[in-house]
Amino acid sequence: MQVTDGTRGGWPLSVGLVSWVRRVAALGSLLGLLATARGGAAAETGEVLIVPPWWAKQAALAIDGRPVGVLPQKVLLPAGDHKLVLQQGKALLPVDVPVKAGRATLVRWPRLNAPEATLTKAVGLVIEPVNAPAAVRQAALTGIHAERYVALGEHGSLDKTPLPAACSETAACLEELALTHGLRFVVSMQLARADAAAPLTLRVFDAESGDFAAQHATHGPEAEAGKRLPLLVAQALRQAPLRPLGLLEISSQPAGAEVLIDGRKRGVTPYRKPASVGEHDIVLHKTGYHDYLNSVDVLPGRGSAIDVVLRADRPEHR
Repeated sequence: MQVTDGTRGGWPLSVGLVSWVRRVAALGSLLGLLATARGGAAAETGEVLIVPPWWAKQAALAIDGRPVGVLPQKVLLPAGDHKLVLQQGKALLPVDVPVKAGRATLVRWPRLNAPEATLTKAVGLVIEPVNAPAAVRQAALTGIHAERYVALGEHGSLDKTPLPAACSETAACLEELALTHGLRFVVSMQLARADAAAPLTLRVFDAESGDFAAQHATHGPEAEAGKRLPLLVAQALRQAPLRPLGLLEISSQPAGAEVLIDGRKRGVTPYRKPASVGEHDIVLHKTGYHDYLNSVDVLPGRGSAIDVVLRADRPEHR
């Protein structure tokens, strides 16, 4: 079985009243499963799309040991790990499915009795101001889909905790969003005004290197911008993973010093992460020691290393 995140699937066409009744019963069981998991609160959910082998199109489906009727192709489940079992006659097809909030997982059988589950590529999408026209979001989604990504929150529901103001231009905020949901890229769009004809800045944040991987600006009449924006989004997402990166390694004695790169907190020593090509300002901070300041030039495809012995604020008295 193969599970793929973000793949779309529709409910199979059914003919006859019996098939329709079975689907209604299955839907009711699934709703009950979701209600139990919610416990009265709005639970985060993800979508599971099931592509069964040809001979098991009408197989019985059980989720976490609970029968839910005949096989549908698409169900919403609370975020977390779930066990799905298909039964066709005496044949049992079990598969463990990790469900992520706001994302889709595809369960597929590439070979007989060999189910796999995978997540499709997903990206974050942040548009500001929040009252931007729906046409802007739709144009962004068109560009995202053109590069075979899906936007976080398209499939299922996410925590409704609001993002901080100006998150679209704040690398730390975009990085938190990416790390929380296991994403590498976040598409950030910022309009000068809340209308589709306003000047717009489009950027793609790369959580791997911790900075912006691509940037474009566009403005013009609404109809013209609507045609151009999907192409710009697709181009930015296409460019982002292709840009050259280097490797930055920073160690200190003692370890555990806070690492700031270009003025932003990125971790603690020992530190080892990809970095964008070019010069970066490095600061190491640890309570009780003098700050260490330096710059490093990161070259494409190569490693740059810094090993620092931090000096204590007060020399030890002997």
